[in-house]
Amino acid sequence: EFLPPSSKMGLAASMLSLPVGAIVGCVCVHVSGDWSGWRFWIFPSILLVGLLGMFLPLTILCARYDGTSVWESLQRGECWSTGGDLSYYRLGVAAGIFIGTGLTGTFLLQCKGGDAQAEEARGDGVTDYGAVSEGV
Repeated sequence: EFLPPSSKMGLAASMLSLPVGAIVGCVCVHVSGDWSGWRFWIFPSILLVGLLGMFLPLTILCARYDGTSVWESLQRGECWSTGGDLSYYRLGVAAGIFIGTGLTGTFLLQCKGGDAQAEEARGDGVTDYGAVSEGV
């Protein structure tokens, strides 16, 4: 077996860990200043690792554990349980944190990029409205 079921509720744990990851992503974007060049790809990479490297295998493992299809395991099954032997709990927590961090960071960077492009589009125009009113 790829990973032994060490704890039940892996899928539930991934959903519960998303807010933690979202907070981490938000803090990282706001604390660091320059996100140009290669740094821009950090959060999308974290998101892909979380989705393809952790959540996808988690859903497959949970489907095998429950003996159901992947689609059915996303809706119900032992990996959504909050009791018992907690199958794939650690993988679920890691997937949730990675997805939350990557998704939030990617979204916030896109918003920051839009703000920077809007400022650039204004060009040489005066952006300090206080200076405009004083100069008149």
